[in-house]
Amino acid sequence: IKNSVNSQTSSESYQKIKKDEEDGTTWWRKCCSKGIYLTDVCVPGRCSNSTAQLCCAQKLLQARYRCCNNETQDVNRPTDSFSRCCYENFVDSNDLCCPHSEARNYWMSNAELCLPNVSVNLTDVVLKARISDNEEVVVRLSEDRSWDYKCTYGTNVMQFIYLPGPATD
Repeated sequence: IKNSVNSQTSSESYQKIKKDEEDGTTWWRKCCSKGIYLTDVCVPGRCSNSTAQLCCAQKLLQARYRCCNNETQDVNRPTDSFSRCCYENFVDSNDLCCPHSEARNYWMSNAELCLPNVSVNLTDVVLKARISDNEEVVVRLSEDRSWDYKCTYGTNVMQFIYLPGPATD
């Protein structure tokens, strides 16, 4: 098995982005403005059913990043607003690479990762996705630590997990 993508480091990701800018390629802008960029397979045209778990993991990290940097999360009372923010950015946003039903299932077992004061060591996590018979994407979170940061907003009050009602899809 050939590892076509072997957990691009931030420097490698930056170099790829700079090259794409020079070439006029802008596919990455939608992804990278979300703050967490683990792989380039989570864009329409590159993702598939086999990359959904990897792309959902990336999208959950992106949702948390967005909420951590959202000033409206700086509240003074116990709330589930941070978790709702994550849910809206993760589950309720339309994404071909992390379909709604898959994101919803992922949320139900991983929602606590999307709280501002939760710190989880993900360095032992390795995400893999087969792209074709001879191509596999491997993302080692020990090599790309863009997920390892402290939230700017939402950390000053008790936060609760938002759990949606029964699925309607």
